[in-house]
Amino acid sequence: MQPHDAQAEELIAQCNEHRPLPLAVNDGTRAVVFAALQRILPLEQAACFSERLAQQVLHALYELLRGFQAAHDASKGELLRAQLAELYLPTQPEKALEQYLAAAKIEPSQAAHQIGVAASLVKLGRFQEAAGVSRQALAQNPKEDVAYFARTNLATALFKLDD
Repeated sequence: MQPHDAQAEELIAQCNEHRPLPLAVNDGTRAVVFAALQRILPLEQAACFSERLAQQVLHALYELLRGFQAAHDASKGELLRAQLAELYLPTQPEKALEQYLAAAKIEPSQAAHQIGVAASLVKLGRFQEAAGVSRQALAQNPKEDVAYFARTNLATALFKLDD
């Protein structure tokens, strides 16, 4: 596990518990930004960044984080949970399911969250449950682009159930 992985998990935990995210600029956060820059840029270019430029980049990142925090708070936690679930879905469907369920609990009328739950269930091989959730999502008459994914999940679940 990389040091930044532990920090990412802590931020996720803070979002899940509706705690404010840490926004303090210190040597540790500055080191994380430098490490990220070194991964993105060739070593020679990363070394050329001045302390002032690094501080500007860090400030911009914190402004972005503050914006996400405000959007997260305004959506009662739904926004970041749904985004996090999308990131988890390909490789960690059990975590995606947890986040989609939490988002659906916050905003039950959002069919996209139910479709995410169904997609997670399909990935986990829980086809009977996926079919039921997909039918519930379709019963809400979602927009065509959203309904497409509900139908895809339903078709996959039904096909697998027939096997």
